[in-house]
Amino acid sequence: MKGRTFLGATTASLAATQLAGPAYAAAGSTAGQRTVVARFWGSMPTSVTVSRHGRIFVNFRRWGHDVPFTVAELRQGKPVAYPNAEVNR
Repeated sequence: MKGRTFLGATTASLAATQLAGPAYAAAGSTAGQRTVVARFWGSMPTSVTVSRHGRIFVNFRRWGHDVPFTVAELRQGKPVAYPNAEVNR
């Protein structure tokens, strides 16, 4: 059985964690190793999801912030407008 990939956002980084068991681990137990896949300064993503193929998507809200796009796919650690910049206007 394959592990699942989950993401957790902190104020400075987005970390991917491989989980071998259920998403709700017992208190005090570890859930695997974390790897930083991107860092954000300025507007923070408010939502994160990972496709079953490992593609990572983030959402930026326009709560008074000047964000160039609201939905992005992480590519080489950088957010890229998804599906493109025109749709995000």
